[in-house]
Amino acid sequence: MFQTLATTPASTVQYRLPLTLMAATVVHAALVTALMIFPLLFPNRVPDSLSQLLIVLPQGDMVFPPAAPPVASPPEDATPRGTPAAPLDIKPDVMYSPATIADTIPPDTDIGDLIGQAGAGAPRPDFHGGIPGAGIAGPGYGLPGMAPTVGGYHPPEPPPPPPRQPAERRAPLPPRVLAARLLHAEPPAYPVIAQASRTEGDVELKVTVDEHGRVTEVTVLGGHPLLVPAAVAAVRGWVYQPTRVNDQPVPVEGYIVVKFRLGRR
Repeated sequence: MFQTLATTPASTVQYRLPLTLMAATVVHAALVTALMIFPLLFPNRVPDSLSQLLIVLPQGDMVFPPAAPPVASPPEDATPRGTPAAPLDIKPDVMYSPATIADTIPPDTDIGDLIGQAGAGAPRPDFHGGIPGAGIAGPGYGLPGMAPTVGGYHPPEPPPPPPRQPAERRAPLPPRVLAARLLHAEPPAYPVIAQASRTEGDVELKVTVDEHGRVTEVTVLGGHPLLVPAAVAAVRGWVYQPTRVNDQPVPVEGYIVVKFRLGRR
């Protein structure tokens, strides 16, 4: 019996196995694709038993968490908001005039009042105190070394200079001592009337010489009335050497006798 079996070559069997596997794979892929596309193309032909989903609730009481309270929306602002103004087309080379001109000038507003209105209840700053001992950089306050401007604070005035010590009054110098310090002296002019009347005499004077040696005061102590004016006028132009005390020039007083003689001076 085995002798009648037909033998198949091995090469033919090996050749048919890959071809059969490939054909089976293509057929299965086509079937799966058709099953997936068919419900999409023909949804009305799908049985109702497959399109319905049965939800079975568990038996017993169900406890659900309480729902969250609704969040209250913030109240809208009752004040109507104005529409934003359209941007102005301002040209730099064109002069514009205001639409309306007020009849009165608005009063000046203190910056402290504006700050007080902006923050009600907040303490208002003091703009009139400034920094003690400092200069002023603006109205009411400033920094050291800056020039003062208009404001409520004024820098302290500089202290007055120390009073000048009065020069020590010394005893009047006698005529001979004062004459020894004379640097320049013009002789007095003899009055014409005194010459015509043949009037002679001496004029006694008390003078004050300052720190520079100039005669500042002349006091008449005695003399003929016709001769006194000429003597006083001449003495006011005399110059003396300054008197020094402790190497400091001081004013001095002294006596002078001016003699008028006919034929000589």
